[in-house]
Order: sequence, then structure tokens, then C-alpha cells
Amino acid sequence: MAPRWKGKDAKSKKEAEAEALKEPMSKIISQLHSTLVQSNTCGSLSDNCVHLAVQAEQLDLLDKACFGRPVRIVDKDMYWF
Repeated sequence: MAPRWKGKDAKSKKEAEAEALKEPMSKIISQLHSTLVQSNTCGSLSDNCVHLAVQAEQLDLLDKACFGRPVRIVDKDMYWF
């Protein structure tokens, strides 16, 4: 099974596969877990969704890991995801 990678901007399937092999999902999830624990991130439960207040680095990792989507900017360096 070929690796999957999120992104519509990939020029070709080969480039997307190379990117996925360079940065595997397990590494992204590990980095995300670490940064969420270190920052003491908290969320707000709304119906069946959890909104997290995150920083730019966490926003990037959440996007790479295909967890939801950014909702809005809270502060200069804070985002709801």
C-alpha cells in the first residue's frame, strides 16, 4: 500500500509519497502529543466537537495530521482548531 499525504498542492504522486516517507504520520502525532502536553492545551466541548486554542506550531501539526480544520484566530499567536 502506498503512503498517503494530505495536500492538493503536490505536483506529482511521487513528490507526495517522498514527503510522506520523509515525515511519517507517527512522527507528526508524536510531535503533536508532545507540544499539546507541554503547552497545557485545553479545549471547549461543543456538541460533538472539541475546539482547541492552539499556537501556530500546533496548528501546523494538527493540519498535517488531518485533525479537523482551523476555525478562527483568537489572538495574534493563538488559533481555534
